[in-house]
Amino acid sequence: MRNLSSEIKLLIVGKEGYFEENVKLAKFCGVADRVIFPGMIPYSQVPKYISAMDICIIPFKKGGVSENALPLKLFEYLACGKPVVSSELEGVKKAVGNLVMYAKDSDEYRLIFKKLFDDDSLRYNMGISGREFIEKNYDWKNICEKLENLLIDVQEN
Repeated sequence: MRNLSSEIKLLIVGKEGYFEENVKLAKFCGVADRVIFPGMIPYSQVPKYISAMDICIIPFKKGGVSENALPLKLFEYLACGKPVVSSELEGVKKAVGNLVMYAKDSDEYRLIFKKLFDDDSLRYNMGISGREFIEKNYDWKNICEKLENLLIDVQEN
């Protein structure tokens, strides 16, 4: 955060994981005025918070469990038409491929953030592509049709 424009703010929603450590870290690093911690919010409010963001991130420490993680927030971000930057997780790559940008470490995150903040059309196009992908592949009607076809296939075989 210190190496990015002072206009950039970070919004961390929820209290799971390293909440207290993150609050302390923001203070220690001198960026507490640029990091917003609303804590837990009602699920019905999630789209409003996502809509307030310019870029959405999925920062995971790579490990045995997280390697194949496919977090719900990925689909929420894409459905809201937001560009997404994620840790290099196989689960995310398999699900959405190049619809998101991937970062290996904090330096790559910083470079990608700068690129996205400097390029409005890139952010816009990533958001549109993500939204279209969700509408095409994860719309409830499509999901139900796929499930119905699978069940018919199982019944016939």
